[in-house]
Amino acid sequence: MPWPISSPRAVRAGDLALGTALCLAAFVELGTGVGQVGEPGAPPVNGWHWLVAAGTTLPLAVRGPAPVVTGLGIQVGAVVSSLLNPPAETLAGGVSIFVVATYTAALGARSLRASVAAGLASLLLVSLYGVTDPRYEAVGSAVANALWVGLVWCVAATVRRTRETGERLAAARAELAVEAERRRVTRDMHDLVAHGLSVVVLRARGAVHDLAGGPAGAEEALRDVDRVASRALADMRRLLAATAEEGRDDGPPVVTPPQPGLAQLEDLLADVRGAGLPVELRTTGEPRPLTAGAELAVFRLVQESLTNVVRHGHARHAQVCLRWRADGLTVEVVDDGRGAAAEASTGGGRGLLGMRERVEILGGRFEAGPAATGGFRTHAVIPVGAL
Repeated sequence: MPWPISSPRAVRAGDLALGTALCLAAFVELGTGVGQVGEPGAPPVNGWHWLVAAGTTLPLAVRGPAPVVTGLGIQVGAVVSSLLNPPAETLAGGVSIFVVATYTAALGARSLRASVAAGLASLLLVSLYGVTDPRYEAVGSAVANALWVGLVWCVAATVRRTRETGERLAAARAELAVEAERRRVTRDMHDLVAHGLSVVVLRARGAVHDLAGGPAGAEEALRDVDRVASRALADMRRLLAATAEEGRDDGPPVVTPPQPGLAQLEDLLADVRGAGLPVELRTTGEPRPLTAGAELAVFRLVQESLTNVVRHGHARHAQVCLRWRADGLTVEVVDDGRGAAAEASTGGGRGLLGMRERVEILGGRFEAGPAATGGFRTHAVIPVGAL
C-alpha cells in the first residue's frame, strides 16, 4: 500500500543549519588533519577535496523542495569524485553521505514504492563508493556501507509510518469533530423549530377559535404568534450565522447574540403559558454561575421537555424544578398528561436523544419516562464539574 504523497517543502532554517554545520565540520577536519584525514595512507589534502567536501554537505541546506534528488545526488557525487581522485574522507562527509543523504531520500519519497527504490539506489551507490576506495578491502567495505544504508532506511521507514499513523488519527479526529458539529446543529435546529412551531400552531388554533367571539378575542393570540415566530426566526438566524462563521477562514467576524440560558427561562415559560399550558418554575438551593455550555444545555432541556408536553402530553399542568446542590444541578420537568402514551407518540425521537447527548457531554445523567404519579418526567443531573 503506498504511503501518502508528501508535498514539496520550502527551504527551512533547520536544513540550512544542518548543511552549513556539516560543511564547516568537514572543512575543519580537512584543515586540521584530524580523524580519517590524518590516517596512514590517506591522500594529501588538495583543492579537489575541499570542493568534494562542500559538494557532499552543502546541498543538504536546500534539500526541502527535492529531498530524493538531493540525497541521491550527494551519493552520486561521492561515487564520481572517488573515481576521479582518491577521497580524503571526513567524519562529517561520511555522516552526510551514508546517514543524512540516505535518510533524506527515503523519507522524502512520495510513496512506499518510491522509498524502496530510493533505498536500493542508495544501497548501490554507497556500495560502489566503498569499492572505489583503494584503502579498504572492496567486498568488506561494500557490505559495511550497505549495512549502514539498510539501517538508516529502516529508521526512515519507521518515522514515515509513524507520521502516516498520526495523519490518519488527525483526519479521524477532524471527521469526528465535523460529525459532532453536525449533531449539535441538528439538535439546536430541532429544539428551535419544534418549540417555536408547536407554540405558534397552538396559539393560531386558539386565534381561529376566538374569532368566533369577535376579532378582539383573537388579537392577543395573534400577537403571541407574531412574538414567538419572530423570536424563533431570530434564533434560527443566529444559529445559521454562527455555523457559517465557524466555517469561515477569513473576513471580519460575524457578531451574534449570546446563546439562551437561565435568564431566558421565564420568557420560555411565558410562551408555553401563552400556548395554554400552565407551567410552574420551582428553584431550591443556592444558585451559582454556570458555564455558557451548561446554561444552554439547561435551557434546551427545559425547552424540549415542555415542547413534548405541549405536542404530545395533553397535560393540564407542568412543573419545572431546578435543584441546586453541592454536587451539581438537578433539572426536572414533570407534567400530569398521558405518561406512557405520550412517550409512545414521540417514538423516542430526536428530541429525547438530543437531550441525552447534551447532558452526557457535560458528564451528567439523563432519564426520561412515565412519572410514578402519572404524566411524563424528564430528569437530568449536571455534575458540579460542568458548572
